[in-house]
Amino acid sequence: MKELEVIAAMEAHKQTPRERTPKMIQLHDTNGTLRLTVNVDALYLLEAEDNYIKVYYKHNDKIATYMLRCRTSALEKSLEGTVFVRCHRSYIVNINKIAVMGEENRIHYVMLADESIKRIPVSRSYYDNLLRALDAQRITLAEQ
Repeated sequence: MKELEVIAAMEAHKQTPRERTPKMIQLHDTNGTLRLTVNVDALYLLEAEDNYIKVYYKHNDKIATYMLRCRTSALEKSLEGTVFVRCHRSYIVNINKIAVMGEENRIHYVMLADESIKRIPVSRSYYDNLLRALDAQRITLAEQ
């Protein structure tokens, strides 16, 4: 599907006021304590760093980060069925924020819509899963 077709499909879909209400993601630490609530559209990336997860989100038109003590697998499980997909052992990305998907020297990567965020590697083991999620998202947008 061409980019213009996706945009036309999105504009043709009339949202009710309830559908325009921002969807929020609540992020909890390992103890179950709520640490951060972020609008889905503002959340770009989750990056594992040892026992912490670095959360990248847009705040006041700039990318902000927050360190959350949590296991990546627990967070991945809580985000199942959303627009967040694991693309690497250390990364979970918002597929709506992917601007470019490429390959260099047989290594796959994605670049997100905000240029201040570095290139994100896509491992071979998660590559097919990411493609399926992107394809499913494209089909969903076309149906709207």
